[in-house]
Amino acid sequence: MGYYYQCIQNGIPVAGPNGFDAAAFLDLITSFSPDEEWQARAGHLALRCITSSDPGSCSGLSRGQQTIAVLACWKWMLTLDCDFCSAPESDWTAACRRGRFLAGSCRRGPAALLRGVTDQGGDGFSRWEECMEIMRNESGVQELFPQVAAGAITEERCELLNSVAEEFVVCLMKEFTSPNCQGGGYGKVELERLRRAAVSSTGGTQDALALLEVLDRCEDERDVRGFIACWTELEIYSCATEQANVVGLRS
Repeated sequence: MGYYYQCIQNGIPVAGPNGFDAAAFLDLITSFSPDEEWQARAGHLALRCITSSDPGSCSGLSRGQQTIAVLACWKWMLTLDCDFCSAPESDWTAACRRGRFLAGSCRRGPAALLRGVTDQGGDGFSRWEECMEIMRNESGVQELFPQVAAGAITEERCELLNSVAEEFVVCLMKEFTSPNCQGGGYGKVELERLRRAAVSSTGGTQDALALLEVLDRCEDERDVRGFIACWTELEIYSCATEQANVVGLRS
């Protein structure tokens, strides 16, 4: 994939003698559309990509590799922005990206953060394995999670992936969810209980701090489904930066 972005960078003036030229890239973005609102949003996403791929940070990228990472990241960021304009059930590719985020290995995704918290919390690990086993036993999804990890999920299974991934996260959160007394739905998230578990299980680690940030920013969404949707919209972009940096490192 890195070769694809190398080809693109050869055709646009964003790589200077010292590597990636952030100012030139931001100027280039404004030339794509006269819509100032779009320019502001696209520029904001670009800045996230530039910051996360900065060779001076923990990205591990060289100046040359940063160009590849930013181009990949910005493309994926714009795609994700479009995803939120459509319901997952009406757009298979959007549903697949959402499912991959929920059940995949993105470091700030629910599957990764909840496991990171509960693995060191005694009975949490058994909960993670129990939920995984339930999902494996669901008809038609036995091979789903290995395919997600490998990025090999097929388009026709995206809708199934999205549904199963959400059920998986609901299962992971069961110990931190109160039942819906009116029936239906997944119940309510017990935020304080989950906060205490995050702090006591992993202390000040990055996983705990990331989860606490999600809880703070999604605290108004007490319904489990709404909370998961908030988490997705908040952190799915971080997966784009994470994956784009991998592409840059391999270029």
